[in-house]
Amino acid sequence: MKIFKYCFSLVIFSLIFTFALSAPEYSIENTSLGKVVVGLTQEEVLQEYGSPDLVRGNVWYYDTEQPFYAYLKNKIYLYPDKIKVSLGSPVELKVLIDKFDKGILDITRDSEFIVSDEESFIVDEKNVIFPKREGSFQIFAKYRNRLTNICNLEVTNVESEKEKISLMQIVTFPSFVETVEETRIEFSAFGVFKDTDKKIVYIENISNRANFLLRSEGKVTKQKDRFVKFFKKGRYELFCTYSDVLSEPNEVVVYGYEEFPGQKRSLREIKAFPGYVSVFPDYRIEFKAFANFLDNNFHDVTYPSNWFVKDTDIMDVLEKGKFLARQPGVTEVIARYNQDESLPLKIVVNDKKKTEQAPTNKMEKRISFKDLFEDTKEEIEDFKEDISSQYRKIVSIKLSEEYVELGLGQEFDLKAIAVYDDGKEEDVTFLSRWLSSQEKTAVISKGRLKAMNTGSALVSCEYKNIRSLPATVNVGEEKLLSIAVKPENISLDMTERVQLFAEGFYSDQSKRDITSLVDWHCEKEKMLVVSADGELIPKSPGSTNLVAKYLDVESLPISLSVRYGLKWFFLQALKLMLLLMALGIFLFIVMYFVVEAKKAKLLILKDKDSRQFMLKLYENLSRLLTLAGSMPLKGDAYLAYAEYVQNKYQIKDDCFLDIVKLFEKAKFSSYDISEVEKEHILNNYNLFLNSLFSSLKKTYQIHLRIKSVFYRVVLLIKTV
Repeated sequence: MKIFKYCFSLVIFSLIFTFALSAPEYSIENTSLGKVVVGLTQEEVLQEYGSPDLVRGNVWYYDTEQPFYAYLKNKIYLYPDKIKVSLGSPVELKVLIDKFDKGILDITRDSEFIVSDEESFIVDEKNVIFPKREGSFQIFAKYRNRLTNICNLEVTNVESEKEKISLMQIVTFPSFVETVEETRIEFSAFGVFKDTDKKIVYIENISNRANFLLRSEGKVTKQKDRFVKFFKKGRYELFCTYSDVLSEPNEVVVYGYEEFPGQKRSLREIKAFPGYVSVFPDYRIEFKAFANFLDNNFHDVTYPSNWFVKDTDIMDVLEKGKFLARQPGVTEVIARYNQDESLPLKIVVNDKKKTEQAPTNKMEKRISFKDLFEDTKEEIEDFKEDISSQYRKIVSIKLSEEYVELGLGQEFDLKAIAVYDDGKEEDVTFLSRWLSSQEKTAVISKGRLKAMNTGSALVSCEYKNIRSLPATVNVGEEKLLSIAVKPENISLDMTERVQLFAEGFYSDQSKRDITSLVDWHCEKEKMLVVSADGELIPKSPGSTNLVAKYLDVESLPISLSVRYGLKWFFLQALKLMLLLMALGIFLFIVMYFVVEAKKAKLLILKDKDSRQFMLKLYENLSRLLTLAGSMPLKGDAYLAYAEYVQNKYQIKDDCFLDIVKLFEKAKFSSYDISEVEKEHILNNYNLFLNSLFSSLKKTYQIHLRIKSVFYRVVLLIKTV
């Protein structure tokens, strides 16, 4: 019985939504204020009735034989359009309206939520929705007899979730594509994962693991990979699926070659995700922000963006794009890049103890929804105060700029401003007829000026048979609009090198390699060096951002991470070994010249004072042994020291021992050394020096062999 009741409610829900969407797009009503046309867009009103006589916001007035008003239709959205929550967690949605003159406004408090199964939800007075059971549901909002898009809500039981890591959402980029037939577009997919063990919500690039699907004319085809080629013009929808989770569709519009409007590298939107997160306290949450451009490119701007939390008591900012849930509550996060902001991201921090304590009674409807004309009544009444039998007259039309300088292919927005006899001004850009004296040089439509060829032209506009003074347009060579740097994210060792490429996007839709022209700027200047041809050479480890600048145009920053790495440690060890060897060679040379100098002095003493000759000779040998690395003698054990030296340096014929014996006689007695003994001592002295240097040379050769083996090991590691 419950299943039948649930299916019946779904059918009724679908019929209500289908009926609402199939209702007439607009209607004409006679009210006490006069005839009012309601429900048409700006373009539809212009096509049907022409330019208005007076404009205020989204109310237009036509002074015809039977004066009437046109109330322009606004677009309304329910955000986000897909949510997955646990049972008992509150769901807070936003209803947004795109006003004609006021931008996007939040109208959630003035809207009514409608769910596919009313018995499965509780809606409180603040339009917060509490799910009462598991399942998949649909929600839409109603604002003054108008319906939003559908939000798909999936409710799961926390206790029954067995997976420690679950995929919550998939987001694909670029989010909207305009291209020409026979073009291949690269798509990327990012998964939002939740790890209940580690208490984190993180984002991972799943582009190479996910499946990409393309829907056209009711048929869905699986793509080979994320590089999708569009063979013919038409409208397509691109999906991505991974682990039984399906992403929201991305719209793709493919034009023919002749009708393609062209592209420019300007920002379309800042898109941040995940749009909705439901967690418990102490969870760490990761968000990402991407800049989407009109030329189908997108860049990660998570780090350059500024992140704002509505309620810092509920959630703390750890670093850019990363947050920590502190205490139960509902808050919002916004990413701001330059002057552009993302839509607010909703975060619900649940209280485990109170998850089941949702309100028990559904609240009464707070809003009495009247006809749409009641909504316009107050605006039109205010508007009528400005209208008399003879409405104010236009004195002149002026342009927002008198002189415009453009590069080839560049675009610029001019505004037309009507000046009335009462001194007030009004923007009539969209309502005016625009003219160009040289359409081969510059064309203009609805204020949008585009440079076609080099030269000069005069542009003007006409509204209500009044023409503005012309503005001069000078079209020069193409201008650099933006710079893209590749690779975007770099991680390398201290011993590695990376080739950077800078590509310039120009106003004539061309792309050029400007790597050798740009200046590279790094937040930490001492961390790296970039050569003139774009080779990146790391100098110290760490993390930083790098940008390219040329002609006052700056690229988006690329993230850079440098680490030491195993190769770096081996190279440092090799350098240290070479330094020690060089020091050893230097000491060897110094020791040689010291020995020669001492020998000359000893030969002089040999003939003058035989005893001093013996003492100085031994002192000289002791210093040489100390330089060679032997421990100096402490005490009077000269003979034992001689044995130690002869064994260490492999001295043969006991030449050093004989010298030590004669040294003891000369030191401890008045023994007079004969000429024969002097010659014998000098001979032993030379033999000892030759043996000592020969031993040191062998040690040096062993060091050279070790160095050679070590160097080969380093080369092998580099090759691997």
